[in-house]
Amino acid sequence: MIMNPRERSFGNGRVSSVKTRGGEGIRINKNIGGAMAAVSLQDLRRDVEEMFDVAFTGYMTRAFPMDDLRPISCSGSNSQGGIAITLLDSLDMLYMLQRGKDLRKAVIFISKTWNLDLDVRVHVFEVTIRALGGLLSGHVLLSRDAHLVPWYKGELLDKAVELADRLLPAFETGTGVPLSWVNLKTGQVRGDTRITCTACAGTMLLEFGVLSRLSNNHIYEEKAKRAVVYLFNKRSVRGLLGNTFNVDKGTWVRRQSGVGAGIDSYYEYLLKAYVSFGDEDYLNMYIETYSSVQAYTGLSKEINGVTSLVDVHMTSGRVVNSYSSALGAFWPGLQSLSGQLKDARNLFDSWDLVRRKFTWIPESFAFDMSAAHPVLKYYPLRPEFIESGYILYSDTRNPNYLVSVIRFYQTLKNTTRAPCGFASVSDVSTGQLEDSMESFFLSETLKYLYLLFSNATDVLDQYDRAIGGVGSFRTMSARPLRPVKQAPLWSNGK
Repeated sequence: MIMNPRERSFGNGRVSSVKTRGGEGIRINKNIGGAMAAVSLQDLRRDVEEMFDVAFTGYMTRAFPMDDLRPISCSGSNSQGGIAITLLDSLDMLYMLQRGKDLRKAVIFISKTWNLDLDVRVHVFEVTIRALGGLLSGHVLLSRDAHLVPWYKGELLDKAVELADRLLPAFETGTGVPLSWVNLKTGQVRGDTRITCTACAGTMLLEFGVLSRLSNNHIYEEKAKRAVVYLFNKRSVRGLLGNTFNVDKGTWVRRQSGVGAGIDSYYEYLLKAYVSFGDEDYLNMYIETYSSVQAYTGLSKEINGVTSLVDVHMTSGRVVNSYSSALGAFWPGLQSLSGQLKDARNLFDSWDLVRRKFTWIPESFAFDMSAAHPVLKYYPLRPEFIESGYILYSDTRNPNYLVSVIRFYQTLKNTTRAPCGFASVSDVSTGQLEDSMESFFLSETLKYLYLLFSNATDVLDQYDRAIGGVGSFRTMSARPLRPVKQAPLWSNGK
C-alpha cells in the first residue's frame, strides 16, 4: 500500500495534517483501517488553558501563600519555607494566558506583602529556577508590554535582587561552588551538608546572568560562572563530570556521569547561556561536555534494541547503573537545539517507547524498559518528555511528535484530575495518585503544551536566529526571556 506523502507512520497507525473547524489540526488513525479522528489544536489549547485555570485557582484558594497545592486534600504545604513558590513560578504563564487580574494581584502581593526575611532553609537551585526565574521573566515581559499591569515600575526586579542577595551566601565556600541549601535570613546553616549535585551548582547561569544585566551588577553572573568553570575543570580524562561534589574539598563524591538526575541541566544551561549572552566560554564548555556524553554514555542499539544513554563511571567509562532517569527525557530536545537532529529523533523514539510501555515516564526505569524502578516508580507531572516533543515538532514539523505529546497529554488530562487540581502519579503500574502538585506543572508542563498547541514555533525560530543577534531563550523553567546580548560581564573563569 502506498501511503499519502502527507501522512507518516506512527506506531500501528498513521497521522496527517488536516484543517478542522477549530483551525489547524491533525488526523490520527489509531489502527490501520480504523476510524479517523480529527484533533483541533485550538481545542487542545483551550483545554490546556482550562487545566491551568483549575490548577492555579485551586492553589490560590486552597494553598496560597504556602508553596505547593495538595490537590486531593485541597490544602497546602511548604517545600521552600513558605515563600509562595507556585505563584512566583507561574508569573509568566499568567502573562502568557493574559490573566490580567491574577497578574495584578500577584505583583501587588510580591511588592507590598511578600516577605523574604524568613528564618527558613531553602534549596538554592530550586529557588533560583522557580522563584528568581519567575520574578525575572515576569519583569522582562511587563517591561516589554505592561498593558496587563499599566502601573508596573520594576517591582519584580527589585524583589529579584533581594532574593538573589539572600542566596549569595551559598557561594561562600572554599571552591566557590555553592552549597545546596541556605537560610534566607541567616545565610549558611551550621552543620549542613557540604555536598551538592552538579546540576544544583551549575544551573544558575541564565537567571544570575540576566539579573547581572538588568541590575548592572556583575557579581551574580561572576559567581555563577565561577562555579560552572570550576566543575568543568574537574572533568575526567574522558571529559565527563560526576554527579555530586564536595564544595570544600573540591572533590567528586559520586562519580556517576550521565544526563539524568543530579547533572542534567548543567549541560542545558551551557548552551542556552551562550545563545543568550554570546560568551564563547559557555559554548566551548558545552561542545566538550556534550561530545563526551555522546561518546561514552550511549548504549549500542544492538544491545537493547533502542537508542539509550546510560550512567557510566566518569573515569573508567563502565556502566554503573542499570536504570535510566526520567529527567534525561530533556536530552532529545537539547540535541535538536544543538542541530543534532538524527540523534535527537532516535533518542526521542526511545522515550516514546517508554511512554507507550508505562503510560507515563516513571521517575526511574530499567534501561531495557522491562520494569519501573521498585521505589522510584512515580510520575510527578514532569515536563521533559513534552519539552522534547515540542522542540522536535518545532524543528521538523513532523506531526508524529505532535501526536506523541497529544497522547501523553490526553492521559495526563483524563487520569490525574483531583478535587482541587492535578495530582502526581505515585505508581505508574497502578495509576494511583498522590496528594502532590509541584509548581513546575503550571510553569513548565502546561506551558510546553500551550506553546505546542498554539503552534508557537516562532519561539524556536528566534532561538535559531540568536547566534547572529538577539534571541529569545527558555530557562530551566521554560522562561520566555529576551535579554540584550552584550559582551560578557566576566569571562576569565577565575
